Amino acid sequence: MDALTRERLQEEVRTPAARLGTTVLFVTHSAEEAVLLGSRVLVMAAGPGRVVAELPVPLDRAPTTDVAALRSSAEFAHLRGRLTEAMRRP
Repeated sequence: MDALTRERLQEEVRTPAARLGTTVLFVTHSAEEAVLLGSRVLVMAAGPGRVVAELPVPLDRAPTTDVAALRSSAEFAHLRGRLTEAMRRP
């Protein structure tokens, strides 16, 4: 899927989950997507499947949040960097 469609789908998925206040499990290989959609991110080892890192994501989850502004914030970049680092650890 192209990048613009992916971003639109992320926003569409993010909004109902925030409104409903329900738990949703996402599986992704994208650090950016994990930070955008998750309130807590677990990093799994390649094998055997085990959790090797946990990163809380204290970003605004309100349905009215400006997602473009969120993506360009320093806090978002910091969290994405921490997650990417955790994913690269052996």
